[in-house]
Amino acid sequence: MVLLHGKLVVAGDMTVGKTAICHVAGNDAASYPKTYNCTNLADLVLKQIRVPDSDDVVEFFLFDSSGNSVYLESLRDAWITMDMYCIVYDVTNRNSFKNCAMWLEQLSQARGDHNIFGVLIGNKIDKENFRVVTTQEGKQLANSRKMGFFECSAKDNKGISEIFKYLASEFTSRYRARIRALEKMARDSY
Repeated sequence: MVLLHGKLVVAGDMTVGKTAICHVAGNDAASYPKTYNCTNLADLVLKQIRVPDSDDVVEFFLFDSSGNSVYLESLRDAWITMDMYCIVYDVTNRNSFKNCAMWLEQLSQARGDHNIFGVLIGNKIDKENFRVVTTQEGKQLANSRKMGFFECSAKDNKGISEIFKYLASEFTSRYRARIRALEKMARDSY
């Protein structure tokens, strides 16, 4: 059994549901908050996920980033140590989808390297009648950026657990690959 700790940055425009996703995930969907205050800078939520088909566990430090551009400079400083990220958009808000490229650029500038991975999340699928961003558009953007892609409804707790199981599996897989690479380097150097 391996217990890993990973910092997961959750970013995207204001009101796309970042806090709701973190809250529902962190509380195992025990409750969906009816009201929110705008996130100032960031909130931290802890969540442990057992990796599917193993005894390994990943403890996520969910770094729920404010969508307010006033905080971008300060957020970049906090994002430097991220291990993975989620970019969230609202499927009923085309601008939030268009701004995903800006959020990806901000995360890239903060981290600098490309050894991290992430997922693109289309939230609020419970509002299907108001959808303006198609599933195909989300998949295309995610594929073009080599990201995982998910759609969910934090309100209805649909698709939330799948996101975190995927991230836990991928994080563990990358950890094990690094260990194998280090072991090989050690063997090759003798």
